[in-house]
Amino acid sequence: MKTATVYKRRNSLLLHSNSQTTSGVWIAAPPFVKLDAHEEPATIGQAVIKTLEASQASVSHPTKWDRLFEPMLEIAGVKSWAGFIKGASCVEIDLENGRLTISPNKNNGAQEGFTPSQGKDIHLPADASPHEVGMALDRAFSLCERG
Repeated sequence: MKTATVYKRRNSLLLHSNSQTTSGVWIAAPPFVKLDAHEEPATIGQAVIKTLEASQASVSHPTKWDRLFEPMLEIAGVKSWAGFIKGASCVEIDLENGRLTISPNKNNGAQEGFTPSQGKDIHLPADASPHEVGMALDRAFSLCERG
């Protein structure tokens, strides 16, 4: 399985890969990418595909957790998780068994974070074009909820 996360804040899309540690925990991992939310769907889709490709299994389990998300805060131009999550939307993207699953989330604020929006997943074949992936991501963001 490969997975990535995409956040939408104002007019930006912020992407990162997710990698699974040797202990089985999923963590934010490079690349950390910032795009204009108004880019062409194919450009956005290509960035999503590249970010998914970077997802790995069996990476070293962190000994320090406080800086794992720091690259995302930096590219967003904020100093804290609370500043980051305010006004943000989040979509998870998984690639498994020949299928892409794009899952909108609900923003529950800084204390509870993001949780899956049940029954709103969008499915595409693994070989979907970058344009199709970009369009599906845009649709998924329209399905995100606020707490």
